[in-house]
Amino acid sequence: MKTTNILETAFAQTTTLDKLIAIWQAQPYASDTNLIDYASLRTQTTGLEMVLSHGPCLTWVLDLRTQQFVYLSENTRSLIGYEPQLFRQDGFLTLSKLLHPADKKNILELTVQLWENILALPKEKRLGYTFSRKYRIRKPDGTSVCLLEQNKITQTDSGGNITHVLGTCTDITDLINELTFEACVQGKFTKAPMRLTPENAPVAARNILSEREKEIVRLVAEGLSSKVIADQLFISFHTVNTHRKNIIGKTHSKNTSGLVQYAISNRII
Repeated sequence: MKTTNILETAFAQTTTLDKLIAIWQAQPYASDTNLIDYASLRTQTTGLEMVLSHGPCLTWVLDLRTQQFVYLSENTRSLIGYEPQLFRQDGFLTLSKLLHPADKKNILELTVQLWENILALPKEKRLGYTFSRKYRIRKPDGTSVCLLEQNKITQTDSGGNITHVLGTCTDITDLINELTFEACVQGKFTKAPMRLTPENAPVAARNILSEREKEIVRLVAEGLSSKVIADQLFISFHTVNTHRKNIIGKTHSKNTSGLVQYAISNRII
């Protein structure tokens, strides 16, 4: 039974990756000959190559038409433990293979949602659009590294179809306590970021709080003080404050405002 579940999960992940590639390939690309040749960056701009390859982040240019990295900085080994040739050989597929097993299903599904949103934009508004992803990958020694991947659409063809994306990856392992899966789509034409989270995230978030704690969160969101909440629930003022302290800790909120935002985002209220 366990083997079947593993096989089903692997098949689902492969299918999701195929769907993402199909979304890219479904664009009606034009046969342009005046597109920027990003592959020439390595040979024609040696100074830039030297800076990027010794920088604190991994830099690439991904050609969506082929799913290949037409440019990739040389610092992959120092940052994530793998030789750059590995990525140049199989392109985006390599990056997907290295995703942490516990993260792979969610991040691939989120990436599909992300690109469905991007390609829903009017073609004239796609160029310059920025988006980011956060995920973990497995290093050769078996340890994990958490990456913040930030991207910008740098080239479209004459028909407005997206051909190239500039991406950077920064190691944020030491800056987080717990990885929260989040794909963020944000561009200069939007008023606010669009954040995509796994469908089961709100359920998981709600389950960390007891029914009494959820009740207190709802009352806090209404602006009621601990004294008023205590009176309404027929419990002591001290008990309410203890609950509030525990809730703040469980949700990793910094303050009451952050707690209310957490509750709204995770459909607790």
